[in-house]
Amino acid sequence: MRRAVVVVLVALLACAGLASASSLGVTSSGITSVSASHPCPGGATAVATNGTVTVTLPSAACDGLTVQLTTLTSAGGSVASGSATVTGTVAAVPVATTGATAAAATVAGWPLTVTYAAASLGPVSPANQATVLTDVTWDLVSNNPTQACFHGTVTTTSATPVEWALTIDLSVAPFNGVSHNTLQLAGVDGWRYRIGPNQPSPGFAQVEGTNNGGRRTIVAGQSYRVDVCDWSLPAGVDTPSAYTVTTAPSPTQWTTTKACLDTTVTGNGTSQFYVGWTAQIDLAPAVARLAEGGNVRDAWAYGETEWMVTRTQTGPTTFTLASTAPSTVAGTGTFTVTTCAVDF
Repeated sequence: MRRAVVVVLVALLACAGLASASSLGVTSSGITSVSASHPCPGGATAVATNGTVTVTLPSAACDGLTVQLTTLTSAGGSVASGSATVTGTVAAVPVATTGATAAAATVAGWPLTVTYAAASLGPVSPANQATVLTDVTWDLVSNNPTQACFHGTVTTTSATPVEWALTIDLSVAPFNGVSHNTLQLAGVDGWRYRIGPNQPSPGFAQVEGTNNGGRRTIVAGQSYRVDVCDWSLPAGVDTPSAYTVTTAPSPTQWTTTKACLDTTVTGNGTSQFYVGWTAQIDLAPAVARLAEGGNVRDAWAYGETEWMVTRTQTGPTTFTLASTAPSTVAGTGTFTVTTCAVDF
């Protein structure tokens, strides 16, 4: 009898529990839905310089996230990998770019569709897809800006021997329109190569191996060192985007009898080659300095670098200065010329 009573009580309690549960209200706010989507969908651009790839994302939604990037060869092989944190829409990834023609990337683990712009090799570049150019350097002669030498290593990923060539664009710095006739092959292996004029078209030249020198073809695992010099380059072309001009009173010559202004041209680092420049200057402040002592300008005087520039007077106190070959600047180099108002 007692067992029967216990069974009945348990059954009743179970039914009561079910009834209570069935009476509970369930609202939508009590249900959590989890979904995942790309934080900044869309295509990204990747612009390579030597040692860095700047990735620009389609929006700032990925600000603070990590971009992982791998540079790739034309055959799809990995060159190197690196990572960087996105600031706004940009991540500057430190990674090797030499020999890379493409890149693969993710942001916070999500894949990015990347449009890759390979690092510029300057005026010398591979002439065909089989040719790979690496280890590019230039020798510039600081006391003679009309001389320069190119150095590079030619390799290939081809498993079978292929003909290779390098194309030289003679229209750009440092050649600035020279003829192929001024180019000279240098280095211990220079005799193994030849320079082809007007290839692939006028204004260009190509360096290729010769059969007699045993360098006409190249295969994976081989590398050729190529050195090309020009000892009679024209003066650097005026390139306003590559420099800034400042004019200020000379710290050593700013008196009421001789007041000088120093004009300094400074390269901003965007050109590794020598570039020309022009500058507009006004000597009115120097004339005013003489007037502070009750003096007037009797003559203009110039500093010791005057022979390196051309000067044209454009007004009572204004001049246009322009570089000649010795006063061109490269990289972050500087050049200063001095102009003075003098009272005798």
